[in-house]
Amino acid sequence: MKEFSFSPQVLVVDASAGSGKTHALALRYLKLLLSWSPPVDPKEILAITFTNKAAQDMKIRIFDWLKKIALDSFSSPQEEEQILAFLKSKKTFLKEKANTVLSQLIKNYNYFQVKTIDSFLKTLMDSSSYFLQRSPYFRIVENPFPYLEYALEEFIKRAQKDESLSKLIKNFLRHYLEIENKASWFPKKDILRIISFLFYQSNLRGKIFSKKVIPYDLRENIDNLKKKLKKLEEVPYLYKTFQKSLRKALQEKDIFKSLKDISKHLQKDKLPVVKSAHPDKEVILLWKGIRQEVKNLCESYALSRFNLYIDILSETLKDLEELKEVRNIIFLEEINSKVNLLLKKNLIGISEIYSRLALKFSHYLVDEFQDTSSIQWRNLEPLVEEAISRGGSLFYVGDKKQAIYRFRAGDISLFDEVKEKFRHRAHVSEKFLSTNFRSQRAIVEFNNKVFSSRNLEIFLNHLEDRIDQEFFSSILDNFKGAKQNWIKEKDGGYVYVELIDEDIKENREKLIKEKLFSLIKELTKRGLPLNNIAILLRENEEVRKVTSWLIEEGFPVESERTLNIRENYLIKEIVSLLKFLSSPIDNLSFASFILGEIFLTVSHKSKEELTEFVFKYSGLGYLYRFFSQKYPQLWEDFFEEFFKSVGFLPLYEFLVSIFDRLKILENFPHSQAFFMKLLEVVRKKEEEDELTTINEFLEYLGEGKDEDFFVSVPENTEAIKVLTIHKAKGLQFEVVITPFLVLTLSWQGEKGDSSVIFEEGENLFLLYLRKDFTSYSSKLKKIYQGELVSSLIDELNVIYVALTRAKEELYIFIPKRKGNIPNLAKKLILDEEIKLTWGKKKPYFEKEKIYQVEFISPSSYQDWCKYMGEEFISRKDLKYKDIAFKGEVIHKALSLVENTKDEDLEKLTNEISWQILYQYPNRVEKEEIQHWLKNILEKDRLKRFFVLPSQCIVFNEKEIIDRKGALKRVDRLIIFSQEVWVIDYKSTHEELSIHQEQIKEYMEIISSLYPDKQIKGFLIFLDKLEFLEVK
Repeated sequence: MKEFSFSPQVLVVDASAGSGKTHALALRYLKLLLSWSPPVDPKEILAITFTNKAAQDMKIRIFDWLKKIALDSFSSPQEEEQILAFLKSKKTFLKEKANTVLSQLIKNYNYFQVKTIDSFLKTLMDSSSYFLQRSPYFRIVENPFPYLEYALEEFIKRAQKDESLSKLIKNFLRHYLEIENKASWFPKKDILRIISFLFYQSNLRGKIFSKKVIPYDLRENIDNLKKKLKKLEEVPYLYKTFQKSLRKALQEKDIFKSLKDISKHLQKDKLPVVKSAHPDKEVILLWKGIRQEVKNLCESYALSRFNLYIDILSETLKDLEELKEVRNIIFLEEINSKVNLLLKKNLIGISEIYSRLALKFSHYLVDEFQDTSSIQWRNLEPLVEEAISRGGSLFYVGDKKQAIYRFRAGDISLFDEVKEKFRHRAHVSEKFLSTNFRSQRAIVEFNNKVFSSRNLEIFLNHLEDRIDQEFFSSILDNFKGAKQNWIKEKDGGYVYVELIDEDIKENREKLIKEKLFSLIKELTKRGLPLNNIAILLRENEEVRKVTSWLIEEGFPVESERTLNIRENYLIKEIVSLLKFLSSPIDNLSFASFILGEIFLTVSHKSKEELTEFVFKYSGLGYLYRFFSQKYPQLWEDFFEEFFKSVGFLPLYEFLVSIFDRLKILENFPHSQAFFMKLLEVVRKKEEEDELTTINEFLEYLGEGKDEDFFVSVPENTEAIKVLTIHKAKGLQFEVVITPFLVLTLSWQGEKGDSSVIFEEGENLFLLYLRKDFTSYSSKLKKIYQGELVSSLIDELNVIYVALTRAKEELYIFIPKRKGNIPNLAKKLILDEEIKLTWGKKKPYFEKEKIYQVEFISPSSYQDWCKYMGEEFISRKDLKYKDIAFKGEVIHKALSLVENTKDEDLEKLTNEISWQILYQYPNRVEKEEIQHWLKNILEKDRLKRFFVLPSQCIVFNEKEIIDRKGALKRVDRLIIFSQEVWVIDYKSTHEELSIHQEQIKEYMEIISSLYPDKQIKGFLIFLDKLEFLEVK
């Protein structure tokens, strides 16, 4: 095992798309598990993945390989050869070791540490809540926006009584109106938007925003500039065109708009005067002074634009921290920064971390390392360094060409920096995976051409007027390892590229729509199942648009829109009902509900009849009153109870009652996933104490993040996949279609401006940058160029991810423009061509389904409105209340009894009674518990179940699983050499037949576990201290 001859180790795998990054990571994990020198315990390994799905997939893959090795059941000789060759050990040893490891992992599954970085750090934070001034049961909240909004309101209230804070707000308003030239009546919206951005970015990087002190007062700077421009206007020999532009500029209120009017002249050293003029020294100095003033203004404004927002955030955070402490919460986006704070302040050390985790890692494996942020690495770094110092290892995989999460602070430079840092402390080995196992030859060759150095150089030459050549090398370096090989078994494939040569957006979309439909129909005619087609798009809005197209055409679709309960028509009908019940005067919501599928189905009324009713009475008053008069029985059956009870029940129970009364799950069983998700969302928000009224829920439904409302679906659903390129990262599909492949050289917002975050030590600074500023300042131009290049690399990386997802066929449509901006993807892929094809199409033969779709019958819920409205408990329930409680207590006590053969019963029952008493304080006396317990254990006819031979194995409250995966719990299970006894305790003899069937079910499950033993079943009745053997 050559890899283990060096210790410590840093192993780096640079893997292009489809070359097996995750495969390599899983193999490394497997090799560690099955190593013999030195032996590695599972709890010494931590694998970090980018997503929860990746963690789940990796666990499945590792378990699958372990089972195949242990049972010698490889899917093919090639797979066996590959895995055994990598592990470099004898097969007999590996089988034995794999069996041992599997048993270890199943018995101690919590040692199987494959998780996301956030999940790992959350575990670490849970054990350090004291240092974070939180209780051990603090909650993680995903959306900080409403809390920030509340904290901002509190800050504004404080400012009414605090002179310094009041001055801060006044300074901000002057800056907002005079410098930013905003005209909004509600500046709070802009404040909240910007401080939310600052708060998010601060947490992403684990540093705080600071202000750049500028040497000039902006207002004074602007006044001086205007005075000098006014003086320049009086010079008689200026160019007429410049003089006209100057007059227009001086009439502008916004100084930066003024500068735009004269920008082409300001960029030149020479004063714009007529040829015959001879400007005197004073005018020349005035011109130089104006240009210097403009430079100072642009640089000062760029540095100070957000200073007052940073001040407001600093004050708002004081109120936010108080609120978080009272609510006992921490935001999800704060996890990294909070852990970093603990480490930085030495509030928790490495040894303490391992002590709290009850684990000590020696080997770290990190997936998608190119998207790891600096703060994530800073949190892992001390742990990795400690492991390396003990002879451990770090293994990370990634692909710089797939770094598409820079907007989440992903730091691509770490990929090279980390290995260099450890080069003198550990053996560093690097491996480049250049063989593509995913895609067919045509697709690999096509991507080799697109991302080749030669093609990229040609493409960059088209951008010479916008990007300085000194930056070209960094772009080319990013793709220097793009060329891949293909495997000989994949010698086919097909690529089709077409330019959509239309200038008008509507015409472009209409043409793409037609081509998309035609292509899907052609693919299905060749035998390709719809679930093997993926449509990849850049923006969420495009996902919604294409999803709508496909649904209108009758294609089944799986996308964020179809999986979002907010887009489901039945959920919309329930929302209409809730809106009406919350506000009965809302005629529109009432009409929407009674004309919807839910009510029409349960009421057996025709849509025509109810539509006629709506039109007849709309505008005459409250619609529900006319409805209750015209249809009194329908009102009584389906509305009256909810109308009366709205606001008195928790929303979860209220919705369950609606589902039951309107027979929603029964009438629409195929949509129950959406109904269950709605209930799940409500339950979660109620548990977080963030939901008390219907209106609060409706507000959350309108403003919550899309991810909160997605329904999880099984893989292989018969539907076309429509998703963003970012969501498709790490996935693969038989056929990929990109209907809107766009590349634009633009990192700024719609108004041509944006912000740049840069770090200095422990501080963050936010630079406001506009393209026109770069004309006056070489310093700003260099920053702008750097951001433009980084943005271009991001764009190329996204295109690389999109073009490398396909296994068999790839279809690309390139719109001529994006809005009014030319689409540079044409220059990258087509150059002067209109169409391009590569490879050949092939017929598909639909594979036999290896999965079965099992329909789950709808859940049955009782009517909570009726149930909770019952004021008195029944006589029967009262009669058995005491018996049930006594049975529960004895049950608990007997679960602590194993073999009483050599026990002192007085001492044993005394100890157990004290333990049980702590669970039921003030409800039962300790002597009473001990008396009940001794009666049972000393009863002659029951001793056979407690006084046992020494070689017996006893399990109490033993969980078992039936063939369908349902969990059962046996009260007492005794394993003899020839027999197994299954024992269940019952309070009374009532419902005996049911108890007998239950014990028989347990016996059947146990018989499959112990096929060589005789299985016996017993019911012990605690009221009369008798037992019954069940045959």
